[in-house]
Amino acid sequence: MRGPKGEGDDEVVSDINITPLCDILVVLLIIFMVTAQATVLQGPKVSSPADTPLSQPISQPKVESVSVTIDDTNRISVSGQMVDRANLEARLRDEIPKTTKQQVMIRAHHALTLESVMQVMEAAERAGAKGIGIGTQLR
Repeated sequence: MRGPKGEGDDEVVSDINITPLCDILVVLLIIFMVTAQATVLQGPKVSSPADTPLSQPISQPKVESVSVTIDDTNRISVSGQMVDRANLEARLRDEIPKTTKQQVMIRAHHALTLESVMQVMEAAERAGAKGIGIGTQLR
């Protein structure tokens, strides 16, 4: 008994039964979830470093170069601390050995003359810098 259309109607049902498809997708999802969890748990063995006691001093990481900044009023700062021109070379002698590459990076204001920057470069060279760079700003 089908319905009001009639007793002898043999129509083809063209609806797709998606229940088996959903069952397969659920099973695949579960399989992927289990294998993903298993691969995370089987990672490489890594031995963590032991904790250092607090009594040992923690060494400061070395920086690559000494930063020298010259502002628009011709004041000089080495690694963020103001220095006058008379003490610049001595300060650079103290700071250069603390770096890994023993280089000096000079950042100067755009309105300064080349002579001011050259004086700082000469002081860095006399202080023992193995390399001198001039910092620029990309525009």
